[in-house]
Amino acid sequence: MKLFNFTVKSEQYEKVKSGKITLATGKARIRSDFTLEEAIKSFAVLHLGDHNISGGLRDDQDEEAFASMRREIGSAFERGETTEIIHLMDKHFGTNSFSIWHLFRDEQRKVVHQILGATQVGIEASYRKIYEDHNPVMNFLSAIHIPIPKPVFLAAEHIVNVDMKRLFEKEEIDTEKLKRFIIESSRWGITFERPAMEYQISLWVTGRMEKVFQNPEDISLVKEIITVLELLEPLSLNLNFWKTQNIYFSLREGLRAKKVEMAGQGDGSAKEWVDSFDALGERLRIKVS
Repeated sequence: MKLFNFTVKSEQYEKVKSGKITLATGKARIRSDFTLEEAIKSFAVLHLGDHNISGGLRDDQDEEAFASMRREIGSAFERGETTEIIHLMDKHFGTNSFSIWHLFRDEQRKVVHQILGATQVGIEASYRKIYEDHNPVMNFLSAIHIPIPKPVFLAAEHIVNVDMKRLFEKEEIDTEKLKRFIIESSRWGITFERPAMEYQISLWVTGRMEKVFQNPEDISLVKEIITVLELLEPLSLNLNFWKTQNIYFSLREGLRAKKVEMAGQGDGSAKEWVDSFDALGERLRIKVS
């Protein structure tokens, strides 16, 4: 594990959990990436849930002292005496006790993000249940022009945004899902998180266009991009086509001329390729003629 300019490797490690409370004790070898100096530290960390973390760190103890620390703190944990655990940590680590407040800001953000990961999963599951359970009611209320209750609307808005973003994290797009999200967003008045969505969709288009460059004869890839961009058109997104357009120009200057010639000689598949390629150019805001 990397920590600032140090490499940390566990020598001994034990973690026990009871409900939301977790206790970890052990030893870690810490090495400076600059001087290559090493030190072994004993530690104990108590996580009471959320951002409530207390830890102690000290120079390596002899095995008897280390075993005593682990035994006393572990026994208090088994009895559920959190106050006693903190008292024992003060006893064994003295002033070398720390909390999340002792971290630099970037490290605080990193730790909080990890801590809240499970919480976010739970929140999303709750929102998704609200969204799925009330989907028919939302459609009914929209049809008779009655405002959707705000808690239900916020849950639906969150889930549609999350699912829309995840849709474009995959190579192949489920166009039926995409169509449904766009219809629902329009019907319910959902606002998309545009910057994040525009960035993700732009990455997807570029990735698929790179596939076209690698497999220019596969017209299905071109048609896939066209279909997706057509479905997205009502959203009026500000997509970044810079790299995609460069790939398009490379293909137009090379392969397109050959395909146009073949189409003129009656090659139906070549004509289909040219028509689809030109249609893609229009979607990419390129003048094709």
